[in-house]
Amino acid sequence: MRSLFKLLRRSGARQMDPLQVSMTGVRMGERFLQIGCDDRSLLSGLATKVGLSGAAAVAAVDEDAAARVRAVGARVGALIDVHVTGPAGPLP
Repeated sequence: MRSLFKLLRRSGARQMDPLQVSMTGVRMGERFLQIGCDDRSLLSGLATKVGLSGAAAVAAVDEDAAARVRAVGARVGALIDVHVTGPAGPLP
């Protein structure tokens, strides 16, 4: 059991969710869509929270943003579906 705790600590797993992740209400196995990737820590927390049984997707405005999203996914070991949408126009 002790080795499991060492592994979790070494992998960067947190015992508590960050406040932003908790406020979203996302749980294991659920799906979420994030528009943009300005807050990488939030994205990594959400992608980790839904786990492999859930789905994480990000709408990125360009390939640079998509590369940042893929880097976050690789860092935390999460599968993130990335869609390059282009710049958003004004909302009505």
